[in-house]
Amino acid sequence: MFWKRKSQTVEAEFPPARLVAPKLLDLARRRGPPPVPRAVADAPQEEAHAEILRYLLSACRDERGVHLETALSCAGALAGFAAQMVVRSFAASAGMPSEKLFTIAIGADGRSYYSGTPLETVLACGEEGELSVWRVVSGPAREAGMTLPEPGDLLERISGTVGTGAFGEPSMAREGRLRELPLDALKARWSETRAILERAGTAPTRWSIEVALAARTLIEQTRSALAPDTAASVVMESAVMMSKVDPSQVPGATGFSASQAA
Repeated sequence: MFWKRKSQTVEAEFPPARLVAPKLLDLARRRGPPPVPRAVADAPQEEAHAEILRYLLSACRDERGVHLETALSCAGALAGFAAQMVVRSFAASAGMPSEKLFTIAIGADGRSYYSGTPLETVLACGEEGELSVWRVVSGPAREAGMTLPEPGDLLERISGTVGTGAFGEPSMAREGRLRELPLDALKARWSETRAILERAGTAPTRWSIEVALAARTLIEQTRSALAPDTAASVVMESAVMMSKVDPSQVPGATGFSASQAA
């Protein structure tokens, strides 16, 4: 994993070849690990996160400036949905139906909601040396010595809201601190975010990491305005929610061919 800091490209604390994605089929099948996709192992890749961050800042700007909490929530929504796309693309590269890697629940609203160990691993794996959305966005808070809640608690809480009116409404929205709900942000900005990733040549198996890096950069740059632990929580709450969303609700969320995913 790489990101820009003080005009330098520096290696992060996580080895770039040790992405979570190669373990997904092993987690789903509970047998020997599949081969590592070439696009995952051959990191670093063309960086897309800087362009994604510029896009998010522009999209979340109005006459009063950029609304920080809304931008963080939007970044989380995109990173969470990208995590679902990581699982789907990895299934495509292995030539298997993506539904085999998900647990699909039908909510009281009649919509499908996605979960399962592979998806939760991409989102919130906390093992040392592994990449996940959580490991990336919580970095600034951990570096500052802040205590962070376990992501498993967040996963459990949000799972309990699936199919209810509480789903998709983060705590900051309930407090009146968001100008846009995560699902609205996802629907409005996924197509362009995906286009940025594809123009940069980023393999779908890295999409969630690139969006998470954009969120992390925003957290680092605005730590004087919002504490990094709070910012990470804003990102992750939206990420977990939007990771469960049915792709049929999201413009630009089409499937993957094996050649695209590899």
